Amino acid sequence: MRDFPPSAPVPDSAATQGPEQLDGARLRWREMIEPFAGLGFWRLDRPGGEIVWSNGRLSGQPVALNKVEHQVLREGFHPEDLVTFDAYVRRAFDHGEDFNCEYRYRRPDRSWRTMSCQAIVQRGPDGAVCGLTGTVIDDTELQLCRVLTEDGNDIITHTDHPSAVITYVSPSVAKVTGFTPAELIGRTVKEVMGGRAYALLRAALDKMLADPGRVVDPVEYESRHRDGRVIWLESRLVPMFDPGTGDCIGVTDVIRDVTQSKQADDRLERANLLLSTLMESLPSGIILFNEDRKVAAYNRTFCEMWNVPPERLDTEPMSVLLDHFAASVKDEASVMERTLKVARDQYASAQDEIETKDGRWLDRHTVPVHAKGGGYLGRAWLYRDITEHRQALAEAVRMGRFDHLTGLSNRIALFDAMERALTLAHERDQGFAVFCLDLDNFKDVNDTLGHLIGDQLLVAVADRLRCLVRDCDVVARPGGDEFAILASGVRTATDAAVMADSFIREVSEPYFIDGHQIYTSVSIGIELFGRAASDKRTLLSRADMALYQAKSAGAATYRFFTEAMDSEVRTRVTLAAELREAIEAGQLMLLYQPEVEIATGRVVGAEALVRWRHPRRGLLGPDVFVPVAEQMGLIGALGRWVLWTAARQARSWADTGLAGIRMGVNVSALQFKTPAALEADIAAVLAETGLPPALLELELTETALMTASEGGDLLMRLHQSGVRIAIDDFGTGYSSLEYLRRFPASRIKIAQTFVRHLGDQAGDAAIVKATIGLARELGMTAIAEGVETRAQFEMLRDWGCTEAQGYLFDRPLSVHDATRRLRAGGYSSEQPLKGLFRRRRARPQRA
Repeated sequence: MRDFPPSAPVPDSAATQGPEQLDGARLRWREMIEPFAGLGFWRLDRPGGEIVWSNGRLSGQPVALNKVEHQVLREGFHPEDLVTFDAYVRRAFDHGEDFNCEYRYRRPDRSWRTMSCQAIVQRGPDGAVCGLTGTVIDDTELQLCRVLTEDGNDIITHTDHPSAVITYVSPSVAKVTGFTPAELIGRTVKEVMGGRAYALLRAALDKMLADPGRVVDPVEYESRHRDGRVIWLESRLVPMFDPGTGDCIGVTDVIRDVTQSKQADDRLERANLLLSTLMESLPSGIILFNEDRKVAAYNRTFCEMWNVPPERLDTEPMSVLLDHFAASVKDEASVMERTLKVARDQYASAQDEIETKDGRWLDRHTVPVHAKGGGYLGRAWLYRDITEHRQALAEAVRMGRFDHLTGLSNRIALFDAMERALTLAHERDQGFAVFCLDLDNFKDVNDTLGHLIGDQLLVAVADRLRCLVRDCDVVARPGGDEFAILASGVRTATDAAVMADSFIREVSEPYFIDGHQIYTSVSIGIELFGRAASDKRTLLSRADMALYQAKSAGAATYRFFTEAMDSEVRTRVTLAAELREAIEAGQLMLLYQPEVEIATGRVVGAEALVRWRHPRRGLLGPDVFVPVAEQMGLIGALGRWVLWTAARQARSWADTGLAGIRMGVNVSALQFKTPAALEADIAAVLAETGLPPALLELELTETALMTASEGGDLLMRLHQSGVRIAIDDFGTGYSSLEYLRRFPASRIKIAQTFVRHLGDQAGDAAIVKATIGLARELGMTAIAEGVETRAQFEMLRDWGCTEAQGYLFDRPLSVHDATRRLRAGGYSSEQPLKGLFRRRRARPQRA
């Protein structure tokens, strides 16, 4: 309804309504509700003449709109009421008076009913009375009609035609629209409903009038409640015709509030739209069947995936569709068995993968659809094309079995090949050999020529090895510069040795890569299959042990696994476990060897040397357990313990008045493999102990210095923080003047290897003199290690060596003895070596 406030002007069409028109409205109201109640319309042209009667039920006639003799109708009147009725009729014709009356009337079923009659005088053009029109209503049925029209939710209206003026509105209009009947009666439909709704209603009415037998659907349109909210109404139009002329004289409109239904339809439509959009946007093919196993919905992807036109899904029976699907898959019988099995179960969910005949793989999921109450509504099937995924997975599996650089098998593929070889060896007594190969000095290639050249060298070596084996053999690259070869049919050590020789000889030939001529060699460890080594990991582990022995023996050689190697490894593993416990149990201790200023005899520093008080093996030197710590991953924990213990002791000496004594701590090359952890340890030690950084000196071998160079600028940061750096055992490693120039070392420690033979070998003397001169030119301090004789001491002094340490002064001392020596002020400057010339057989043990 349009919002038509009571204060709005009344349209002219309603303003001219007088009592006659209002009575006419009442009459038309009765005509309007005739289909619902016992109501008849009648017309009388003259007293005693024929009556046109619209309701045969009331008149007792078999059809409506009959012309009935007046006398026939009079026979049904109660005698007492007939006199009164005749008087009303005469007065209406004689004096032009409308009337209302009630009378008793015998129905065709011989029952008496009370009838309400209303008559309206009709006048001609000259104003003379020309007839009566009226209604007769069965009061009993009228009460039911009133309930329907006044207390119901449907609105009943009557409109004149063609003026479209509303002449009646049932009271139920207030419940639906908020307007009262009085606010609407007398206005036109267009004024009340609005132009859009009026156009829809008029179009529907025109169709009905053009073809009276035509069935016209109800008209649905949007309107507004009095409070402004949108409501939706549905109109069912019933045109009413003049019994005499057949012309449409009015329209009855039964209006129903369909707002909730419309909103529900809108929600359903939106939900369907969202579902449809979602289904079409998904990359999966989707098809839904209802409870009768008929297609309820599907998306375009499904049609494309199965190459089936949509019209087939809409029209063809399930059996034909299943035949089409079955013909498209490879394992037809198995797929159809799984499909029908789950389709018969209203609660089953399933997932499987289907391969089609055109080479595609589809991942299929199906779930039942149930209503909230549990009723079965159908089943949904979802298909996802996983062809690319399976291809990528297969490629990943393949790539997961091969080395991406060389194309050789990787460790996984090697283990699989060894499993097959073990099976054949047991079943057919067919032997085989496992070779572990490692390039010699490959790191030098990476360091000098770069990793790109190093990678190309690995590829070249792989190609050579691949050419040296048979098709039944497997060449693998487990990682780094390591290779492994599984050679079938090798029964004797002689056969394996011949193969190892060919590997060494071929790999050792020069390589020409990007203008570089590169030489390398290979060390090999070999293990022959035997009943004692019946699993792949043991075989590979034993070949690796033999490789370790070959590397220790020198480049370009091979070794076979022996039980002694296994015993050595077991000992190493046991010692590592005990060392881990020793660190936690306090079995380690530090000794301190004085470092003496040659010119004054003053002790200027001490080198911390670690020892292990083993509960069964006694006192062990670092040469026994430090290599084990490095190999078994314990060097970090061991180095951390030494660093903290030495720093605390240096701080203790400083706190007791022994100021300026620097503490030397040896650092393994492996500790520089984790530079962040090492730097954090040093910072924590200095912060917690309060030791001045200048009193802490890290002693690095040249090998450790090379490793430290890979870790970035850690040494530079330590130098900037005040920590000293010393190059230990100078001349025994990969000496490089470039390292001396680049890194902030403060001291060079001349290896005791050269000091020991100063008086015997001229070459060693030249090296020592050159090292002292080099240190002087670079602004460093030179300290000689392993000084044991006065002659060595005097030569070092004469050549300008600054400091010395060794048995000539003192063995490594306990904390107590070292403290006493420091408190004594070192060694006499006048007779600095008095009483200290005794030659010691034992060599100093380093850490």
